[in-house]
Amino acid sequence: LTVILPVYLYAEESNFDNAMKEIANKLAGSLRGSKITKVAVLEPETISGEVSELGVLISESVIGYLFENEKGLRVIERRLLSKILEEHGFTQTGLVDEKTIQKLGNILGVEGIVIGTIAKVDKDYRVNLRLLDVKTAEVIAVSRCTFLSNVGLDNAFVRIVRKKGISVEAQPIKQIGMPQTVKKAILDIDWKYFEEGDFPDGYGGLRVFKAFGGKVLATPSEGDYSFEIATSFPSDFRLFTILGGSTGNSNKRCFIISLIGSDGDLGYYLCPHPVGGGRWDFGFLGTNIKGSRELDNDNPTEVELQKKGDVYKLYIANNMVLSLKDNKISQFNGIKIKFQSNEFGSDRHVKGHFISKIKITDF
Repeated sequence: LTVILPVYLYAEESNFDNAMKEIANKLAGSLRGSKITKVAVLEPETISGEVSELGVLISESVIGYLFENEKGLRVIERRLLSKILEEHGFTQTGLVDEKTIQKLGNILGVEGIVIGTIAKVDKDYRVNLRLLDVKTAEVIAVSRCTFLSNVGLDNAFVRIVRKKGISVEAQPIKQIGMPQTVKKAILDIDWKYFEEGDFPDGYGGLRVFKAFGGKVLATPSEGDYSFEIATSFPSDFRLFTILGGSTGNSNKRCFIISLIGSDGDLGYYLCPHPVGGGRWDFGFLGTNIKGSRELDNDNPTEVELQKKGDVYKLYIANNMVLSLKDNKISQFNGIKIKFQSNEFGSDRHVKGHFISKIKITDF
């Protein structure tokens, strides 16, 4: 009788990025001693069986660092994995069952699956990941890490994206320190609750700066930046953003905001450049529907896209400026925001854009 004992690996308490590198490095080391060449990394659950945004960030980070460490290792992309789980009726809770692990492994074509848990204890987060052999459901390695909490991580930890295999993206989202006055919020992100100087995972290398009496997400250097958020939109919705920019009289530095749909994308652009003393240009992508408006280019400005039926209306500073009728897209499942053509001026000040808030609600 051969008994396989899992290897226990520990990462010292550190910040989030260092902890993710360490836990992924330890898993990569265990993989080198095995015959596993293709793995899937599931989001670690809370003790109650829920998946939070922080669990998603951990999964994304571990996947990235595993790929960097093991060039010959193939890792299933997280969104593809989530889609396969949903299509085949799997829930993450209960996947440690031997038959389920083997069935999932056959569907994905993987030899190993990483599962785990995340919990907050006092001021720390503790992550436990287990590497399973899908053929035997045996635990090959256990890798653990601890990292310090902060406001941004706490916000991500309380935002639940899946509860026992069921999407709750359309449910009210709680954020620490925020008044719970809007009961129909589907997505609610405010960067004032993040740490200054932080490069939050999932936001394309953009950085949190202190500005305008709060905090904003902006470009740390020259170039284009973008990020994408997966979320389920209701049939009718309001997409509310607060954004602005210092663009140095250029009409090429714009926000490109795209709603990602099952039948295509719908996009609009906003160029907060001070042409003619403070004029914003804006319009719907792929159409001749466009306009301009006199506004302060630097200051945070409220921009809202409303959808009712097949009519989309764009509001800037609480004034309706554009309207589009389009019935081609039946459902949106994500949003992408691009900061276009940012560069430094001679004073090393970024001539670009910032965003401080994103909120999606239904009517």
